Amino acid sequence: DTDRSRGLGDVYKRQNIYSQNTPQQKQNDTKNSAAGVAAGVGTYLFGKQFIALPANGIMLNMKKINSSLSADESNLLSDSFETAFKKSGLEGKGVRVLRVNPSNIADTAASMTDDYYEQISKKIPQNLKNLEGVEDGVKIPLYQKVYKQLDTVAKGNNAFFQPKVNSILLPEKGTGLQLSSFHEMGHAVNKNINKIGKALQKLRPLQIIAPLGVMLVAMTTKEKANSAEGEGGARQFIKDNAGVLATMGWIPTIAEEALATKNGNSIAQKALSSAPDILKKVKKTNGLGLATYVIMAAATGIATTLAVKAKDNIQAQKEQENK
Repeated sequence: DTDRSRGLGDVYKRQNIYSQNTPQQKQNDTKNSAAGVAAGVGTYLFGKQFIALPANGIMLNMKKINSSLSADESNLLSDSFETAFKKSGLEGKGVRVLRVNPSNIADTAASMTDDYYEQISKKIPQNLKNLEGVEDGVKIPLYQKVYKQLDTVAKGNNAFFQPKVNSILLPEKGTGLQLSSFHEMGHAVNKNINKIGKALQKLRPLQIIAPLGVMLVAMTTKEKANSAEGEGGARQFIKDNAGVLATMGWIPTIAEEALATKNGNSIAQKALSSAPDILKKVKKTNGLGLATYVIMAAATGIATTLAVKAKDNIQAQKEQENK
């Protein structure tokens, strides 16, 4: 009788478990999980921007240092950059220096868009390229994106190297972030001369891919995963170390930026040997620029950790409300 009652108890327990797995319960689980994910994503987006606020202060400091240059110093800096560029051998590698201003931004954006499309079109099947509207469908949004990037340069708020079109984009002489010009030349050296630098440039997308991949795994892994349920092991490791793994995605970017700074400073050291004060400002600006990437990496890791916790907490709260 004792054995029989224990057996019936087991049956009742099993029935209890099965009864929880109703369509309504599944619907509630889905809603709870969705609410948790929404909270996690929101926490990540807001948290990353908030934690990275010090980077904005650094950018303002960089602009302040640039604005401290006199007209003569700015002209000397630009001329020294042009001379160093000609001696670098980069021109022979197909590198261009494009000075962007409000009057030429549209033409520059159009030229870069054509160069982009030429590369992209190699991957588009010929029968698809022949269809009416395909080229415009690719070029128009591409042009808008390029124009927006160049607009920041024309206004003096940015300078960058674009490896896809092998071009250094700088504001007009005497304006904007001129002190960053040697750093951007360092990026060109990475792509065209330095094999390690070129490899690191190709890995830069990991700064976006890694956090997204980590959060996807972490937010779809149960809070207390059990290996017997098939959610232990690697998935649990990723969830437990989400912040660190997301930050690691920034390592290639930071390494490539550091190498570009090293190359740029080395070139500037020779080009500005007769202007030690300007050289000092170049190196300081490049160091501050590198610091912003370190801050962004840290912000990404912290925001990822907070996002995963927010998802679990909100989901658990919703589950309690539904009981």
